[in-house]
Amino acid sequence: MGLATSQRIDDSVVRSRNRTDGLAIAAFAISLIWLLAVAYLYRLQLTDVYDDAYISFRYAANLVHGQGLVFNPGEYVEGYTNFLWTMTASLIIWLGLDPVWVTTALNVLFGIGLLALVGWFGGRMVVWGRLAPGWQYLAVFILAASSPLAFALINGLESTLFTLLITGAAFSFVLEQRGEARWPLSGLLFALAALTRPEGVMFWALTVLYQLISMRITPAPISRVGQREDISPSPKIEGGREQGVTLRWLIGSFLLIWLPYMAWKVFYYGSIFPNTFYDKATDNRLQLVSGVQYVLGAWPYLFGPLALALALALLLWRRRISRTEAYFTLPIGVNLAYVVYVGGDYMVAYRFLLPTFPLLALLVAAASSELGSTVSGRVRLNLSAALLAAVFVAVSVLSALDPDLVAQLHTDGVYSQRSAAVIGWLQKNSQPGDTIAMETIGKIPYYSGLFTIDMLGLTDSHIAHSPGRTDYFTPGHNKTDTAYVLGRKPTYVMVYRIPIPGGYAYNLTHLLGSAGMINSKEFAADYTKAAIFPVWEGLEGWLYKRNRL
Repeated sequence: MGLATSQRIDDSVVRSRNRTDGLAIAAFAISLIWLLAVAYLYRLQLTDVYDDAYISFRYAANLVHGQGLVFNPGEYVEGYTNFLWTMTASLIIWLGLDPVWVTTALNVLFGIGLLALVGWFGGRMVVWGRLAPGWQYLAVFILAASSPLAFALINGLESTLFTLLITGAAFSFVLEQRGEARWPLSGLLFALAALTRPEGVMFWALTVLYQLISMRITPAPISRVGQREDISPSPKIEGGREQGVTLRWLIGSFLLIWLPYMAWKVFYYGSIFPNTFYDKATDNRLQLVSGVQYVLGAWPYLFGPLALALALALLLWRRRISRTEAYFTLPIGVNLAYVVYVGGDYMVAYRFLLPTFPLLALLVAAASSELGSTVSGRVRLNLSAALLAAVFVAVSVLSALDPDLVAQLHTDGVYSQRSAAVIGWLQKNSQPGDTIAMETIGKIPYYSGLFTIDMLGLTDSHIAHSPGRTDYFTPGHNKTDTAYVLGRKPTYVMVYRIPIPGGYAYNLTHLLGSAGMINSKEFAADYTKAAIFPVWEGLEGWLYKRNRL
């Protein structure tokens, strides 16, 4: 009798484990399929990587061809903010591969890894008693359903890699603080993130600050469910001594990588900050207004109202939050404030908010789990979970298929396709030594190979350090210097015009350089129209050639 009972218990455990494993596989598969399907939809609209990705590709190509890590040969200007991604592109080009397709494949792999990482860490939170079993899959789906992540898979930029590194660093820090990490990797991962985007330094500094504060907090008692919560250190951590070791590893391993990189950068480019920092830095009072509008506009894509409601519910229902949850809220909040301060971004899909999405998804899952645990009765609990999942599905579908987002991607895709005509014309008609001044310095300069003057200053030090317009604000589109550009006597100048009945109009927030040229008497006297190209929908590109070379 005893053996039979034991056998039934063992069989029950195996069946339960199999059901759990099956649920995990099904949840991950559904999340991944949704993410890849939305990314594919976006790629059909965009048809190419984002134009800005070609800026990094051009730096990488020049490095491979022996001209240095520069946009234009002889001009040592750091016009990129993704060193590690640019070096990855240089390796791809050196191997003779197409950076467009390889970076897309890498981003897809990084996206899959990000989902797996969140699912795994959610499982650890289940063990720690911070999530009810099964609720970690909600975090995976929330992340997979975010439109910004789907866009990051196909835009050719570094956002997915940066998010993966920040997430991995944050998770490693939590494990190190609990004494469960086999290797102290957080400092190393934060350093790689800082080499991928400058904001990585901010996330690392916040983690150091949090660790300093946490070392002064008295450990909490055992949780009400009878398990040690991650609000307290693990038994392996005794007092502040082991946490001090964690802090030294966090700081030391980061600086070991980041300081030599900064020393090289200052030596190579002559500046601590990238040129893009100066180009986007203004004293425009509208910068904060733009940042607030950016964050508020992101709510539909960030499952905002629901996430906010669940976060508030977490604080209301729980007597206290864990150290892990408290730590996650710090970079989320500071990153929001930082994005507001810099004025947001001109690009679609809110890429600057993506790095904290995995942390936010886990917080929402924790809040949902807490709400579910307060509902008495299995039927009501299942019903509440089903309703919650239905709401997330609805929000995800609406945000992913947002017509404004899809339309903007289509517009950018049209530009990518039509720019081929401009590239072909320049390759056929330009001569060695010719130069061009223009505002979209991605795909056309990359394939034409012409020395390019950026009229908006991202890769031009003079324009980046000049004063910007104060009557409007669009990040990265507020500075130009028409007299300076004309003084450099470019062979060609690309001017964008918006045709309207009876003439042309100018969208000064994005066509500042074009408007400056059209209003310049010197430009009218020295340049003659050479060709007209349709570029965007409702926008023409007029290519002018200098009369006297």
